[in-house]
Amino acid sequence: MLEYKWGKFELGHAPRRTKIAYTWLLLYLLLGLGTIVAIETIKTGWTPQGVADYYRGNEEKFIFQKTPLEMLEVAHMHLFTIPVVFFILGHAFLMTMLKEAFKIRVVAVAMAAVFGSIASPWAVRFGSGAFGAVKVISDAALSMTLIFMVVYPLYEMWGPPGRPHQKRHQDTRTPRHRDTDASKRSG
Repeated sequence: MLEYKWGKFELGHAPRRTKIAYTWLLLYLLLGLGTIVAIETIKTGWTPQGVADYYRGNEEKFIFQKTPLEMLEVAHMHLFTIPVVFFILGHAFLMTMLKEAFKIRVVAVAMAAVFGSIASPWAVRFGSGAFGAVKVISDAALSMTLIFMVVYPLYEMWGPPGRPHQKRHQDTRTPRHRDTDASKRSG
């Protein structure tokens, strides 16, 4: 945990043991994201009509509309799990060396997409099937931002050497302090 002590911790400069731990975490999150993409593909086909059918029902396809209880159960689960995933994933992503403003925009897009992904099924089920487009767009934006938030830290930790963001920060101590430190080590 000493890596975090000095404030500005960056994954690209992390000790190997830390990189390995974050790598396993991110790989498992990537598998989880892959499963949700597969589930959405099977449930809705990533189409507004598929979303409308899934939540509002479709007699021709023998799909029953979701009950208010089913809607609440799904919302409940997502409202508890998504913040935890975002806390963990956001923590790793925000420790990259990308510009702060860009990282904040990526996280903001992801959070807006979460809201759309959780709210739009309610609008579809109890409002209009046209809100299915909001669900598709929100889920696509969420998937893309989360995948980026997983893949980029992995790239920064393990990508080819010599990238500009991997260069160590210059020593900001004055020459007098550097000389003093060197004399302490040699004496």
